[in-house]
Amino acid sequence: MPSKVAFLDTNTFLHYPPVDQIDWRAALEADEVVLIVAPVIIRELNLRKDTPTSPKIRERAAAALRRLHNLFDSTPPIMIRDGVELQFRPQDPLIDFAEQNLSRDVSDDYLIASTLEFAQDHPGTPPFIVTEDLCLKLKSKTHGILVRQLPSTLRLPDEVDASQKRITQLEREVSRLQNRIPVLKLYFANGQDRLHLRVSPLQQLEPDAIARSMEAIRAKHPKLQTNIDVGRPVTLGEMIGITFAGIPAEHAKEYNEKLDAFYLEHEQYLVRLQDYRNLRARTAELKIMLANEGTCPADDIDIYMHFPDGFELVNGEDLDEPPKPPKSLRKPATMQELIAGAAAMPSRFRSFGDIEGRIGSRWQ
Repeated sequence: MPSKVAFLDTNTFLHYPPVDQIDWRAALEADEVVLIVAPVIIRELNLRKDTPTSPKIRERAAAALRRLHNLFDSTPPIMIRDGVELQFRPQDPLIDFAEQNLSRDVSDDYLIASTLEFAQDHPGTPPFIVTEDLCLKLKSKTHGILVRQLPSTLRLPDEVDASQKRITQLEREVSRLQNRIPVLKLYFANGQDRLHLRVSPLQQLEPDAIARSMEAIRAKHPKLQTNIDVGRPVTLGEMIGITFAGIPAEHAKEYNEKLDAFYLEHEQYLVRLQDYRNLRARTAELKIMLANEGTCPADDIDIYMHFPDGFELVNGEDLDEPPKPPKSLRKPATMQELIAGAAAMPSRFRSFGDIEGRIGSRWQ
């Protein structure tokens, strides 16, 4: 690989490792490399060191100047690495800026002028400029100067200085505090914000079912016989036995009339029970949970919920109770049971008058 001469621009010192830490021969693909620092680069580094811009850039510019100062005091040739020599141009270029279409008010033009002057003084050794600056690349191309750029992997990270880090940290903290708000959401018991319900069809109570149920009720609570008919003449003793063992006819008649009302109430109860079952089958319990997905607790919460028309909304305690079946009737007591009940009374209340009164009251 041939030798190469390269002029360094200011950004090489500010955004890449120190010049003595870069493998220039590999980067520029040369056996030997001569790096040249023009006077304008020293001025630019001093300007960046003293300009109140980024503290990190000021720090890098000051470090680069210290390193160049130490290298300048070295005995020539200044070999910063094996096969890599560093040279300083002693003065600004003397070529005619206007003739070269350059301006003395532009720093990049000074670097281009220094490169052109070196090419004039060293014919056969075309120098090039190491830069990543697009504007400098364009100007160099118009003057026939080759440009090389260091690999991006060598570029130093754009570190944020301590003050900028602090500002960024404070901005994040302000943003976090401003965004500390509760985010309230309502969910159903399934953990979702929607609930799908299937409404069961109405079930009609079949007439046969009512008839079978009423038949069972009548069998369980049969009517009483009100007429004594043994099919033959009875003796006085038998008559007395039937009288004392049986239920008085008036009481049996009264019981049977109440049974008719009981049968009717039970039939109505069966209809009401089916209506209640249909209602409960078409009733859904809504369990609604309040969740806070925000970044701070919530207090003094008011929840307003709107339910569309089409169904009836009730509280749990307002739900209808299931209908109760009618109370069963108590059979009337026989004469023998009445006398036995009177005999079981305490002695201080037991007297023939009491028994007569109890019996009389039941037969009246």
